[in-house]
Amino acid sequence: MYMCSCHAVVQSQIVRAIAEGTTTWKQLTRKLKISTQCGICAKSAKQYFEEELAKFQAQAK
Repeated sequence: MYMCSCHAVVQSQIVRAIAEGTTTWKQLTRKLKISTQCGICAKSAKQYFEEELAKFQAQAK
């Protein structure tokens, strides 16, 4: 599912970025350019990122 239409970012790209070591929203926006154009996706994309990051970190323990 698309999270950012402006830059065609899908959920799997966010999950992959987390697996590759992205741990902050700022890092994610730099890496994928998500939420850097119109900003409509910012709230939902950030929430999805934080949820997936928490899942990843819980699994790593």
